Amino acid sequence: HQPGHVKDNHTGDVACDHYHRYKEDFKLMKELGIKHYRFSVSWPRLFPNGTGELNQEGAKFYSDLIDAMLENGIEPYMTLFHWDYPYELFKKGGWLNEDSVKWFADYAAAVSRLYSDRCKHFITFNEPQCFLGMGYFCGGHAPNLRMSYKDILQMCHNALKAHGAAVIALRENAVGPIKVGYAPTSSASYPANEDPATIEATRKDYFACPPLGLASLAVVAIFHTGVCYALYFGSMKNLQSQTIAIMSYIDPIVAVILSAVFLKERMSG
Repeated sequence: HQPGHVKDNHTGDVACDHYHRYKEDFKLMKELGIKHYRFSVSWPRLFPNGTGELNQEGAKFYSDLIDAMLENGIEPYMTLFHWDYPYELFKKGGWLNEDSVKWFADYAAAVSRLYSDRCKHFITFNEPQCFLGMGYFCGGHAPNLRMSYKDILQMCHNALKAHGAAVIALRENAVGPIKVGYAPTSSASYPANEDPATIEATRKDYFACPPLGLASLAVVAIFHTGVCYALYFGSMKNLQSQTIAIMSYIDPIVAVILSAVFLKERMSG
């Protein structure tokens, strides 16, 4: 609500009013043949202070939302964090505070207990490189801060562990089998024409891995996952075993990258 930060000074107070019109929204989606719907849960709506007492009214809203989807034959895909961070936790340092790992894991556990009986697909973070990089390093996104390299790498490190801890919490508290992932963002390549050769060249460009050496590949990959915090302050050997265990929940690629880095560490003595 601060003038000058948003085009035409718009706010999200009403927007499309999905909060009040979700039932008719899902009916329209059914008419369109939509079978899946990804939506985001507001952490501070469920826990106004970030931790502690659950807001029952907020919890009921998402429960009703899921029921309305299922009634219209729509499979829910729930995102836990789409950038609205509880202000009380922000005042304690937010992602810069190592306790943010437990805060987010506890939130994830509660979400799983509340909704995993009907929702089977969960996404921990939406575009972490945006809410961290553009929110706290480059500026431009809320909270529009410009942190030091040291601080942003600490935040990346904590967010990475928070993802892993949330995956564990979601699975351990789920009623039945669930699928969990996260939603990174990337720049897409599009073919300029319908020529099969152009389409194939576009596909290769989009999924290509740059021809980097081991050291460069490790640095790029580690920065993407947030592990570069460890390299910034010391050897990978200094990471706690708990951190490594949590990281293993991200994806197989991370495991391969970590193995390569550990091997390089051993070879360098």
